[in-house]
Formats: sequence, C-alpha cells, structure tokens
Amino acid sequence: MDGRLTRLAELASAFHGVVSLEQIRGEGIPRSTAHRWVSTGRLVRLGPRSFTLPGTPPTWHRELAARSCDLGPHAAVAGRSAARLHRLDGFED
Repeated sequence: MDGRLTRLAELASAFHGVVSLEQIRGEGIPRSTAHRWVSTGRLVRLGPRSFTLPGTPPTWHRELAARSCDLGPHAAVAGRSAARLHRLDGFED
C-alpha cells in the first residue's frame, strides 16, 4: 500500500474512519492522486470535503464526523446530535 494512503488510514482511525480534504492536502497528496484513488476505490468520498477508506463501517459517529469535515473547521455539533454524542438520557446509541 502507498505510504501516503497508510498515513491517511492512521489519521482516519482517530476520527471514526473519516479523513478530510484538508488532511489529504496536508499530506502532500496531489488532487490527481486523490481523484485516482476515489476512481479506483482506494478512497471513498462521503461528502464534499470528507472521505473514508473501503471497509470502514457506516456508523452514526462516522456520518457525524464526515458532516463536521464537510462544514469546515469552525463547525459545531448541536441539538439532538450533540445530545446523542454526549449520551444524554433518551439519546443513547
């Protein structure tokens, strides 16, 4: 496996299987390479700025992490999602 893809997998493992477009760019991966990885199934696009690796289970936490990436670095979780994230009474997984 390409060492850069391995590094993305390590980053994704710390964020419920999600890696952001900014993290991909931060690893010095050219857009053409990221596009090729998506085309060949080595990387899966979840949203405009969020990706995961094949085989990552589609969990509620992964979807929340992907949406946070899509909204950018100043995004916040609120309402029912925040209540579930904090496991408030009646909002457990």
